[in-house]
Amino acid sequence: VRQVTMSEYVQAADSLAKAFAKDEVARYMVDMTDKHEVLTGELYQLHFAMMKYITAAHIMKGLGTTVGPNYDAVALW
Repeated sequence: VRQVTMSEYVQAADSLAKAFAKDEVARYMVDMTDKHEVLTGELYQLHFAMMKYITAAHIMKGLGTTVGPNYDAVALW
């Protein structure tokens, strides 16, 4: 486990965006359509942008951690 730095926030957010692309709570802010399909196109870009802002905020004022060389798991505290 290692701490995520600000220079890595986009990669960490990408991991989170992919992990939560089908999550009903995460999707609530971006769409109200069929929750069983993976987000695509503009809705996914909005979802990804939100994850980037959330990740950056946690790195600045909290803690972000990851494991694995490709951000296999990311935790925000």
